[in-house]
Amino acid sequence: MPTSSLTPYLRPLIDRFAVPTVLDAHTHLGCDVDGTACSAERLLALLDPLQARAVTFPFCVREGYRTANVAVLDVARAADGRIVPFCRVDPDDDPVAEARRALRAGARGIKLHPHSERFTFAHPRIHDILAVAADAGAVVLVHAGVGIEPLGGPLLRAAQSHPGVPIILAHAAVSDLAWLPEALDEAPNLFVDTSWWSAYDVLTLFARVPPGRILFASDAPYFEPELTALVALRCALAVGLDDAAVTSIMGEQLDRLLAGLAPQDLGPAPGEAAIVRDLRTDRVVGYLATAFGCALAGGPVDQGLGLARAALALPDDDPLAGLASAARDALDLTGCGPRGLGGLVIASLLCATPGVPAPSTLPKESSYASTA
Repeated sequence: MPTSSLTPYLRPLIDRFAVPTVLDAHTHLGCDVDGTACSAERLLALLDPLQARAVTFPFCVREGYRTANVAVLDVARAADGRIVPFCRVDPDDDPVAEARRALRAGARGIKLHPHSERFTFAHPRIHDILAVAADAGAVVLVHAGVGIEPLGGPLLRAAQSHPGVPIILAHAAVSDLAWLPEALDEAPNLFVDTSWWSAYDVLTLFARVPPGRILFASDAPYFEPELTALVALRCALAVGLDDAAVTSIMGEQLDRLLAGLAPQDLGPAPGEAAIVRDLRTDRVVGYLATAFGCALAGGPVDQGLGLARAALALPDDDPLAGLASAARDALDLTGCGPRGLGGLVIASLLCATPGVPAPSTLPKESSYASTA
């Protein structure tokens, strides 16, 4: 594992689980309408620290997706198996023809983005797109993050109508996480990816959704795969997932879906019993969430960071002193995460999981409840 600024936080988790393969379910190539760009070289460099492969699809474009889909397929052919190409379609722009063309050309799945393309799952062409995926044995990945109303009943009915199509809800399904866990038994083909930054959201996902339904993802280049792997692995420890579950989440299950195999059943969601909470570190999470939101809105972060640092000034003999020290160090990180805010994400993650030891003291065993 090559060294980076995230290595001290991530390596103990990688060593703990010895994950044999990492397959990122959610990355982008090209240039987005928001100005974000990612070349093949940059994407592979982002994947290198985890020696990972990745599902990749185009950013949002406004001139139709044929050219962008061709570009992703060309990159995949030259990437020695490290890039698994998905096509992207707009339900209002002849999606069936473009999906068929791209899937015949080698795409392994379809990306749908209700926010960027401004549609809901009640759109009349959704069933046509899923039927194309079913015919091709393809996987469908759906944006389920910010900017949309809950996908809700139309999503559930679409999944039930096309039970052979694995449908992955991106970004920890934050748009639908309030109701989704209780409905998963009604749609065994629904899965959720982990491409999200909020530790409490990801903890909720890992506690309430069966591990066989969770797939590691990064949203690269918006987030580094290392950063979202750190969030996923630490949350996996916090809820008490075992090595088999983590191996599945980090790539094994998605490999099965892409190969057309039945998903592995890894048992029920673990629930919240193993999660340790501490009001002192909860305070820090709240302050950092405020700072993160201010930064994304272009405002100042000094007040939120100042309050967080003050809340992390625990006595040296406090059982959480090591974790607090690691969180303070994380706040000094620069250059990782969106707008350089990866340090805030890491500090918040550490404080949201006080039952897992500080990275420097993380043992190679699976029980951590006695550390808080």
